[in-house]
Amino acid sequence: MYENLLAGIPTDLWIGGRWCKSSDGARFDVFDPATENVVASVASASLQDAAAKAGLPPLPVSNNPSS
Repeated sequence: MYENLLAGIPTDLWIGGRWCKSSDGARFDVFDPATENVVASVASASLQDAAAKAGLPPLPVSNNPSS
C-alpha cells in the first residue's frame, strides 16, 4: 500500500543542503498508527550527525553509553 505513495521520497538525513546516510548507518521503522504496518524505514541521526550539522569537528566515539 505504501510503496507507491512513498516512491521517490527520501528517507535519509538532510544535512548541509544534501541528503546523506546516517554516520553509523542506523535506521528505524515508521509505523502507521491505524494499522501498525511499517510505512518506511528512515535514517536515525547520531551525535556525529548532529555535530556535522553544527559544523563541529567529529565527536569522539565511545562504546560506553554512560560516558
